[in-house]
Amino acid sequence: RYDEEDREVDNKVPNVLSAQIYGGGAPINPAYDGSLTDTIPNRDKTYSQWQPKISYTHEFTDELNGYASYGVGFRSGGFNNIGSEATVNTYFGSYDTAPRNVRDDYDKETTDTYELGLKSQWLDNSLRLNAAVFYTEIDDYQFFNFFAGPFGLLRVVTNIDKVEIYGAEFDFAYALNDYFTFSGGYGMINSEIKQNENRSYTEGNDLPYAPEGSGALSLDFNMPVFGDWELMSRLDYEYVGDTWFHSVQEETTTNFFTDLSGVYGVPGFGFGPSNYTNTKRDAYWKMNLRAGISNEHWSIVAWSQNVTDEDYLEEVIPAPEFGGSFIHDSYGRVSGVDITYNF
Repeated sequence: RYDEEDREVDNKVPNVLSAQIYGGGAPINPAYDGSLTDTIPNRDKTYSQWQPKISYTHEFTDELNGYASYGVGFRSGGFNNIGSEATVNTYFGSYDTAPRNVRDDYDKETTDTYELGLKSQWLDNSLRLNAAVFYTEIDDYQFFNFFAGPFGLLRVVTNIDKVEIYGAEFDFAYALNDYFTFSGGYGMINSEIKQNENRSYTEGNDLPYAPEGSGALSLDFNMPVFGDWELMSRLDYEYVGDTWFHSVQEETTTNFFTDLSGVYGVPGFGFGPSNYTNTKRDAYWKMNLRAGISNEHWSIVAWSQNVTDEDYLEEVIPAPEFGGSFIHDSYGRVSGVDITYNF
């Protein structure tokens, strides 16, 4: 496979001064020089990548197969806001823990993945067992950064030079009888940032957004009731392991508000350094339930996600140079009814 993606971005902010009532006088877009006659050039770039894939499958018996595979993955690069590099360097460049390689664009991301696995059937095909191990090397991993400061809010994508991921996973499905099926699986991940010129002090940390483990168990029940109608229900159990959301993890950083004595003229005034040990989301679990009836054309299903109303963080957006994190709480229990008609 070969991909080639053309990307372009045009500036749509007019070259005018900001409203004087707000203390303006500077261009709305700070990338303008204030002359009201300059222009911001359009940007475009082509990203391409060969993505070979090779796999081998071997049938040991009628019920047991093994496989090995290697493949390359690809994600195009792109553009940050013009002036991102200058803004970050101006406000954070003097800090020893500040990012060093923020640019107005970011590179493509490529992955090399190796996998070995087994697929099997047991007990007269009533039990399915699968297992796999894998290794992935990521070059220029695209990572979302959130900066906050006197300039407001800035969202920037940067590249982590090299990441390695080791993992293993298994899944099963067991037909207990004609009505009940018990299934589940679990995956384990060990990841490490091997090289990060953007923040060299984060090398050795875990990959952001990659939980240490995740798994699921479910029990399905299906039974004919009358005519062509069928009764169905499903109980799910989901588990998500400890998860970091930033490359900065157990490090202590200097933020914009660490020392404000120079701004306010008060010795020792400021919020102090930032410790990001507590920005790791703890492992959590939740249960989901579905039940209903269906036939060839109609289905009526009642459902409830997170039945036990577990509290957990949906997402954490750390901003090390800001001194804190923006957190999104989970929805809690959500329930509803779906009525579907198929023509």
